[in-house]
Amino acid sequence: MSDLPGDVSSGALLLIDIQNSFADPAHLEWAPPEGRAAVAAAVRNVGSLVDATRNAGLKVMWVRLIQDPEHPWPASLWLRGIDLEQWPSTAEPCVAGTSGADFYALHPDPGETIVTKSRYSAFFGTSLDSVLTELGVEWLLVAGLTTECCIQTTIFDAVQLGYKVLLVEDAAAAYESAVHDGAVTALTMHAAGKITTATAVRELTVHADVGTPQ
Repeated sequence: MSDLPGDVSSGALLLIDIQNSFADPAHLEWAPPEGRAAVAAAVRNVGSLVDATRNAGLKVMWVRLIQDPEHPWPASLWLRGIDLEQWPSTAEPCVAGTSGADFYALHPDPGETIVTKSRYSAFFGTSLDSVLTELGVEWLLVAGLTTECCIQTTIFDAVQLGYKVLLVEDAAAAYESAVHDGAVTALTMHAAGKITTATAVRELTVHADVGTPQ
């Protein structure tokens, strides 16, 4: 990509599920070393991405998964072979009131929007679309975890709602490189433009026309 989809005042950085359950090595003992390394690199790149976009005046929005132990998602439990009567177990991610639900390594600044979801997409059952509309957001940079799941569903929903979307590839990750690459291919074919690195975003935002502040 050679430019942004619009001026900085009409864009937002959407950060998906950078939480302990998905990024903290202490919660990822099940993941292969390749996957843990990919997640760690993505989180580092998200950190530089957040700094760059904040400095440019781009809105930064944080999305987190919180699972309510009183309201399970039966279809997901069925798909994963989990007994509804034994849910949630200590291995279940991002259950309300557990450390897994906390942000990992990076945290919102005061005044930055936090969107809480209970499904994959940041738009499903949340106020995200109305918040973005109220803020005058027309395009999104998307980064976080994981590429093939919550990022992919969020981006497809964003495009169907009319937002222009750029995926920051090195600020996103899956636990297997082939899975990440396949998701990026599908997204860039059907839903999103791609910026390869967080460094490229920094260069674009430095030279971007900030437009009229919202």
